Amino acid sequence: MKQITDFLVGLRSLVASIVVITVSIALITILYRQLNSSAIIVEPIRVPGALEKSGYTPEITAQRLMDSMFLIQQQASTQKEGAPVAPEWQRFDMEVPGSGITIGTLGNVLRESMGIREQKITGEIISSDSGLQLRLRLLGTMQYKDSDSHEPHEVDTLLKASAEQAVQLIEPFMYASYLYAHGKTNELTKALAYCFDHCSDENKAWAHNLSGVQLAINKDWDGAIEAYKRALELKEGFAIAYHNWGNALREQGKYTMASKKFQRAGKLDSDLYRKEDQAKIMVAIGVQMHKHAKQIEKEEDREKLKEKEIEQYRLALKLNPNEAKAYLFWGKALMGGTNPNYKSSTEKFAKAVEKTRIQKPDDVEALAEIFSLWGNVLVKLEEYKDAICKYQSALQANKKDFGFLEKKIVKIKKKIPIDDQSSSNYCP
Repeated sequence: MKQITDFLVGLRSLVASIVVITVSIALITILYRQLNSSAIIVEPIRVPGALEKSGYTPEITAQRLMDSMFLIQQQASTQKEGAPVAPEWQRFDMEVPGSGITIGTLGNVLRESMGIREQKITGEIISSDSGLQLRLRLLGTMQYKDSDSHEPHEVDTLLKASAEQAVQLIEPFMYASYLYAHGKTNELTKALAYCFDHCSDENKAWAHNLSGVQLAINKDWDGAIEAYKRALELKEGFAIAYHNWGNALREQGKYTMASKKFQRAGKLDSDLYRKEDQAKIMVAIGVQMHKHAKQIEKEEDREKLKEKEIEQYRLALKLNPNEAKAYLFWGKALMGGTNPNYKSSTEKFAKAVEKTRIQKPDDVEALAEIFSLWGNVLVKLEEYKDAICKYQSALQANKKDFGFLEKKIVKIKKKIPIDDQSSSNYCP
């Protein structure tokens, strides 16, 4: 009997210890999350009695303010996520067993002792002869903001205007992105300047990137590149800045350098764009090189650019082996220059047809273009019957836009010996 009693006592002690350990771990986890939370806490906003009676309680008023802040974040033109905004009245809190102290109180004490300031929004709506006025206090940032207008407002209109002010002070970069999305250029310039003076390095990097985008819109490519460089000085491995830098270089005709920036961006952030999208960028750079080559006088320089162009198509196919346009434009590149390689060109067109039929079988315009070019190369190789076959395939795909090939077929048939013209259709 004594052994059973001792066993039960020991079991009770073990269970009690497990419970204490579990509760302790839970408390430590909750406190850790509170101390490391980046959320902006919104407290209930005090309102006049008349408003509260009409349904605008302090909590509902604060929730309407938060809804407007969320909307600003959603409308901001940026891939950066906005800071989470949470209502104070829904915050988890509980009393530490046996202490009479809540976790919230304990968290506040620890935060104060560690010098960690929590960002909070609080305030009140007051009513005066001139109408309603909302005063916001942004604790943690030590800033105070009054609504700019003293004219009579509907409450929701007042809250929307005040939400912009709150985001402007708490998340200056997010507010700048919001202004950019709405095309408010003058206000954007001021918002970016404010961010450069008050933001963290992380947000300053995003602000410089946005400044670069704005400069690029005005075709100030050098200014945009300098902005992207400043962004990268503050935020190493900033993939979006590398991507935008690549765009600016491409606009300047610096295609090889642009390609390297795009590749760098893709390696730094695999989520920035899919490999298929990056492959399309490489093809686009190659096409721009091809167009630029026509403006170059020296044949030697054109040949060098041609090799760089072809390299873009190789890079594209490494990223996406099914990129039909890489084969198409590679084939076109091989057709030109002082040393055209017609045989290899036909191989690329064959691949382009194969990939197009897999990826976009209904793209009759693309198929007709490839068959037409393929036929042109075969004419150069004096393979006339095969050339006619390709022209007929182009007509079959899109006779409306490629009807001119019928005349070509008539001319080419004359080059074929009479005893070999046994059929009007040379395709197998």
